[in-house]
Formats: sequence, C-alpha cells, structure tokens
Amino acid sequence: MPRRLRRFTGILLVLGALLILVSGGMGYMTHGLGETENLVINQVDFSQVPDGVYTGEYRGHRWSNTVEVTVRDRTVTEIRMIEKQQFHLDGPVDRIISRIIAEQTLPVDVVTGATATSKAIMKAVEIALTE
Repeated sequence: MPRRLRRFTGILLVLGALLILVSGGMGYMTHGLGETENLVINQVDFSQVPDGVYTGEYRGHRWSNTVEVTVRDRTVTEIRMIEKQQFHLDGPVDRIISRIIAEQTLPVDVVTGATATSKAIMKAVEIALTE
C-alpha cells in the first residue's frame, strides 16, 4: 500500500474514532433531557408540612439527585444536596434552592439555561415533602 494511502487511511480512522466518541458523549449528556425538562412540578403547601428533616430523590438519568429538606415552624429553612447530579454547576443549583426557600412554594421559576437542573431539584424537594 502506498505511503500516502496509508497516511490517508490512518487519518480517516482517527477522525472516525473521534466522531464516535463525540457522538457517544453527546448522547450521554442529553439522555433524558426532554423528560426532565418536561417534569410536572406539583404545588406543595409548605405550611402544611410538619417540622422535621425529609429526604427525597429524583432519578432522571444524569439529572438524578438527592436532597435533604429541613422544615421548622412549618417553613422550609434549608435544602441540602446530598447527592448532586453529574456535571452540575453550583450556581444554578444554589439559585434554584434560594428561590424555593425565599418563595416558600413549589414550583418556582427555573434558572435560565438550567431548566433540567431546576426541575430535577424541584422534583426531589417535592418528593421529600410529599412521600
């Protein structure tokens, strides 16, 4: 096989392998995205939840997470992430938790650019306080 043809074949093989890796990575990163973005978050009247510490988990592919919710005097006072989703960014996580505590309700407005993250956290809080 001529040298140029071997080099060309090698380049094609490397490019093909890269394409497969990128496609697989993108598939993993977006698997379950639509399902999580379209979650229905049900109203929860925090004033009706007895004082205590509640744990809830949402399982939604890479958006899976577990939260611990503290209720004192019928008010949500703290939400801690026990298990964060893969590839999370603290900024959107902190903002959605702050909104839930400040507004004392679910659902709240999602964080722009982090709809799936917002919905996954809200769903975990909902599960913690209703199950």
